[in-house]
Amino acid sequence: MFILQKNRMGAYRLFVISIAIICLFTACNFGKGKVNESSNTLKSSGTVETNKSELPITREEKLELLEGLVAGDIFRDYLWKGPFRNESKYQRVTGPTATDPGAKRFLPNPINNIVIEDLEHAVKAEMIIETWGGHAGTTGKSVRLNDNEWLPVPESPVIGTTDPENYYQFRYPRISLPLEQLNEGDNKLEFTTTGQLPEGEPDWWPQWGVYSVVFRIYYDEEKSHVAGELSHNSKDNVITDGHTFAVKIDTDAQEVERVDYVGYYYDYDYNGDGIYEGWQCTYNYGEIKNHIGFSNSAPFDVTWDSDWVPDQKDPMTVTAIITNAQGISYVTAPWSGIQLERDKKTVVMYNCSDIPEKYGVNAEKSNMVRLDIPDELDKAEEARMTVITWNGAGTAAFELNRHPIASTLGKDHDYAIDELLVPLEYIQKGTNYIITRAVPYNPNPHGVEIMWPGAALKVRYPK
Repeated sequence: MFILQKNRMGAYRLFVISIAIICLFTACNFGKGKVNESSNTLKSSGTVETNKSELPITREEKLELLEGLVAGDIFRDYLWKGPFRNESKYQRVTGPTATDPGAKRFLPNPINNIVIEDLEHAVKAEMIIETWGGHAGTTGKSVRLNDNEWLPVPESPVIGTTDPENYYQFRYPRISLPLEQLNEGDNKLEFTTTGQLPEGEPDWWPQWGVYSVVFRIYYDEEKSHVAGELSHNSKDNVITDGHTFAVKIDTDAQEVERVDYVGYYYDYDYNGDGIYEGWQCTYNYGEIKNHIGFSNSAPFDVTWDSDWVPDQKDPMTVTAIITNAQGISYVTAPWSGIQLERDKKTVVMYNCSDIPEKYGVNAEKSNMVRLDIPDELDKAEEARMTVITWNGAGTAAFELNRHPIASTLGKDHDYAIDELLVPLEYIQKGTNYIITRAVPYNPNPHGVEIMWPGAALKVRYPK
């Protein structure tokens, strides 16, 4: 997917950028193949080279396989985040084919309602579903509106080395929604899973969870909106840590409610799609998170806290989303070819390389995965680890090389991101092991789920 820009004739022309960019808030509908990211190698010059397995999908090809926002797009988001009828924090979705006795009490799945207030001038629609993967092996995740056909919720085929649904994950897939399926006003919303009983599973419980659904309605240019452009406020497209991004508004700034800045760059895979270099953002009950930042007051500048963003092998791209008081958003043309330069430090990210299926642990058991560091650590200044869990409260200890770095993680029966400081003396060149230990079955029988892509370690060195 390329970001496109409308010309004065109303047609679309390609907005030329120096790097390939995947879609903003991606559904990860890649073609066949896997993308596996291994550790970075720190070069003597201070630059970073990313060692990757042979990629069946190149950076440029990813662009052509995805759909995304277009420069000049005008849209409004309508949010469903409950009421949840079978859990307090999310909606549990159970497969009608379930044979486990415990699953029966959650059937049938609830029928929900979403109000879409305005379809005037609408040209297309989509859903962005904040999704907990649920029980590993659950296939056929589906959603439908107003008793129409079931629409599949896409998996990301670049997760893991086997079927992606076998890995614990928390993602934000996008689904194109036919406009004719929507009503102006009330809409019936349902979820299910159509997967069949796997061989050798006598007690089968297909299940996944929905935290929110963003219904994004796109409009034509007749829809009232506030336009603007992203300021290219640096010399030769070079920025440093703490850069302040800004927009130029085409009208009275009092009409603007909020501006969000989203970047395309290499970082931890917060959105769990299996891609480290892409548009960096997530959702939390429908609110955009883990992006460059936002401002809801004039002049709508945002200073980027990029201190722990890894050094970039390729140029970055940034775009802004300008939203008015009526909730109508406008997508600016992107600023591409941005170079992040650092004079005094370099940040390297090391990723786990052997994440197993069903990467979790319960009932006082433990598991271990490998994290390789090829670099000398004698000059390292600071380190931190990022890990995403579901039911992280079931953790009794989280260790690196048998040194405890956290006594517990995350939340109880919920999703969470932990950013943990790691003492440098716990880290070693070569093979490192991350160990997760679980609390006893009572009081927390569910166990800990480590979300894809597992933990990553960032280390800061002097230049």
